Formats: sequence, structure tokens, C-alpha cells
Amino acid sequence: MEYNPFHNGHLYHLTSARELVRPDYTIAVMSGNFCQRGEPAVIDKFARAEIALRMGIDVVLELPVVFATQDAGGFAFGAVSVLDATGVVTDVVFGSESNDIGFLQRVAQILYEQPDEYQKFLHEELKKGYSFPNARKYALMRYFSMKGWNEEEVLRLEKSNDILGVEYIHSALKIGSNIRFHTIKRVGAEEKDTSFRGRFSSATAIRNLIREERWEEVRDSLPEDSFEILMREINEGRGPVFLENMGDFLLSFFRLKNMEFFE
Repeated sequence: MEYNPFHNGHLYHLTSARELVRPDYTIAVMSGNFCQRGEPAVIDKFARAEIALRMGIDVVLELPVVFATQDAGGFAFGAVSVLDATGVVTDVVFGSESNDIGFLQRVAQILYEQPDEYQKFLHEELKKGYSFPNARKYALMRYFSMKGWNEEEVLRLEKSNDILGVEYIHSALKIGSNIRFHTIKRVGAEEKDTSFRGRFSSATAIRNLIREERWEEVRDSLPEDSFEILMREINEGRGPVFLENMGDFLLSFFRLKNMEFFE
């Protein structure tokens, strides 16, 4: 999780996950001060962890930055590895657009086993000049068709949560983890939706609202404790942090370095 910031969709996920698996304790693996694509979190990891604990999570573990800033595969591998290393995690619940754990497990198994036919299709699609994600999608569609399965199901993998879900399961297979995976239907706006959608707006949209200082709409999008801590951090000068705010700092940093630094 990134909890950047912790919004109503995250609270829905947490509540639903507890109802689904009835855990003794709840652990979250959370990005630190930097998230995917290397973007800084709007408030620091300690404040975001404080929010998560207030929301009822028992333990917050930091996802090392080397994984937190990677693509879905690297992010998922790091998160599953951290959870598995605890030795106490039995179940993982993640949001999913399709909410079809069987489909996601089937795809993850193909990616793990790398059957010859799939590899052949993948190489052919890559030779056509497609990016790796698109080549993989088309190769999976051809593999599904060959097996007599519905190839249109693969189009679900255009959705970010389903992509991440496949990578969670794939990562568990790679490290030999016995963790069980479950899905919860994603509610509200899509992850990349930049428009305000009321109580279940996306994290992207909420960060835009924060940037524009539209505080009433931010309040509507976050649980009360999350909004309270966010505003505390902002009022005390510790946020919000956006990548564009760091331009002058980074430029000055590099200007002060000699050429040996870059060798």
C-alpha cells in the first residue's frame, strides 16, 4: 500500500478484508517517503503510518524504497517478500477490478511456469515492436485462445489493481510462499481518475485536490483521522510534498557537486 493519502477506499478495503478473513492481527506493508515512479508521498511515512494505526492496522512495515519505486512486478515482489519473511502472515487481501481470484491465479501460474507456447507467443509479439506489457497481454490472449479459454478475459489486465494482484500471486509462487490470496471488489473511481468523485475519489484525484487547496472536498474523501493528521502536517510545514516542489532543491544539489560525483 502507499496510503498517499489514506482515503475512504482504503478504509473500505481494510474493513472488508477483516470481515473476509477474520484475522487475529492486521499488517500493512507501506511505501516510505517515495512511491512508485519515484514520486514523493504528500506527507512523510511516519505520519502516514500513524494514520494507518489510527484506522486499526496493528503493524505497519515499510516497503524498502528499492521496491516501492519500481513497477508493479517489483513493488509486488518486495511486498510479498516482506510479508512472507515475518513468518506469521497467512492471508493477503487486495483490491481488484475483476474480483476474480481464479482468473488472476491462472494468469500468475502461466507467468510463473512460462510454458513453451506462451514464450513463443511472447517472443513473436515483442518482435512486432510492442512494449513488454502489451506484448505480454497479446501473448496471453493467444495462449488463452489456444487453450480454449475466453481470450477477452485477458483484457482485464489493463486495470491497475488486477495487474498488481497477478504480480502478488506470481511473486508468492517465485519465493515458494504459502500465503493465501483473496480479492475485494474495488469501489469508486479508478486509480488514475483525476476528477473528484465524492467519498470514493482516487488517490490521484485527492492529491490534485490537496495541490489546489480544495479542503472541503479533501475532507469528504478521507476518514476523519486521516484528514486531521494530513492538516496537522501541512499546518506544521511538513507537507504537502510534490515532485515539482523539489526542482530547485535538486538543481542546487547537482550544481554543488563536482564531476567525480557523477562518475
